[in-house]
Amino acid sequence: MIPVIINWLVLIVSAYIFYKVAHLLLRSELLGVMATLIYAGLINTNVYMRHVLPYDFAMCLMLYVLYTVLRQKQQGRAWNYAFFAKVGFISVFLITVYPGFYMAPFIVLAVLLDDRNPFVLLKKYFAGIVVYGLAGTVALLIFELISRLGGTSYLISSFHLAHTIDQGSYEEGFTFLVKYLYQIEGFIGTSLVALFVVYVIYLGGNLIKSFKDNSELDDLDKLVLVVAAFYFLHGFCTYFVHKMVFYGRLMHPFMPFVVLGAVSVIQRLSIPPLRTALVFALPLISLVSFGLFFKEYRVLDYPYDVLSQYHLNTNTASKVRYVNEVGKSPGFKYDIPEPARLNEASTAPTTDSLTLINFAFLFPMKHLTPAPDLAKLGSQVLFDGPHFLNFRAYQFEGFTIAERELIRASKFHFQIRTRGLSGSTPTGGVTPLN
Repeated sequence: MIPVIINWLVLIVSAYIFYKVAHLLLRSELLGVMATLIYAGLINTNVYMRHVLPYDFAMCLMLYVLYTVLRQKQQGRAWNYAFFAKVGFISVFLITVYPGFYMAPFIVLAVLLDDRNPFVLLKKYFAGIVVYGLAGTVALLIFELISRLGGTSYLISSFHLAHTIDQGSYEEGFTFLVKYLYQIEGFIGTSLVALFVVYVIYLGGNLIKSFKDNSELDDLDKLVLVVAAFYFLHGFCTYFVHKMVFYGRLMHPFMPFVVLGAVSVIQRLSIPPLRTALVFALPLISLVSFGLFFKEYRVLDYPYDVLSQYHLNTNTASKVRYVNEVGKSPGFKYDIPEPARLNEASTAPTTDSLTLINFAFLFPMKHLTPAPDLAKLGSQVLFDGPHFLNFRAYQFEGFTIAERELIRASKFHFQIRTRGLSGSTPTGGVTPLN
């Protein structure tokens, strides 16, 4: 419960900082509130709140650094070395929180692009960027020293790509974000895509005007350009090089700029009734979308929650068997925990046979195995419920297009079956598993 409360606090702080960023970039309190309501209601913003994962904390840090830099510039404050050191340290530190934010230090520096001549920029900011880089290096060295105490090297291990980084679809290198917004975020996601396309048209016009007038682009335009460059770079490495893929969690650093770009279009529309309608309709749609998401999300069962609910531990049964409908995936199964205290007995009646069906993160999912013979797996159904992977947002975390379709078609359940539990009450009956 405590990690979930902390996650809620992180999300609340992130929403507040996002509002401050939106207010600075959109230069409108109304649009800032509107953008915040949309961003805070996205499924991608909230889907990790029940998990002890670093994505939201890294997002919070990135928003904080971005707000710090924007405020410094728009208030005309001096960019002294102490400021460069502060933002450099935090920008690199957040990568150690979650490496998927590898583009964050460069996104922050996009605000400095106030001249098209690279030599002018180099002369103006060279010393500050050196300090920025040195401060980021200090952040890395701290982790290197800590890891050395444990007999390993943080820096060396960081150069090796994780073996899970290519678990997904290479063919979605350039389309993943649009698919995610359409299939997961639904109507509000589709609306954001449509408005962002309009924003891109405006951005093209702003670029042409900037070249003609030798003028500086708006901070939002510069940020979107840099973010888009990293998105397409990652997409290139996915589609052509086959070295990495996109996941739902990797959409985190891109979503704020999609929302901001889309909302910025509203103040440029020349039809007042349309502007008014969008200002009221989009936050309302986002609120409804969040409500539908939360209703489904809060009742999801996870394997360890179920094991805890039934007080199952290694003292419960002398024999534990795992059965998965997609074949063996030993690296991703959820093991029954040891008792919290030595010789602690489970509060569930003891049995000589306990079968956990689909108690795993069902990966890899290349094909279904033959349907298990339920009669041989235990006569008593202690628990039966839909597998958490039926929740669509999870299907964008490392699964290919074909695997997602298989999950949706199969509607997996997971069960606990036992033998010899006299007097226990079945909760799900003999529900077919697919």
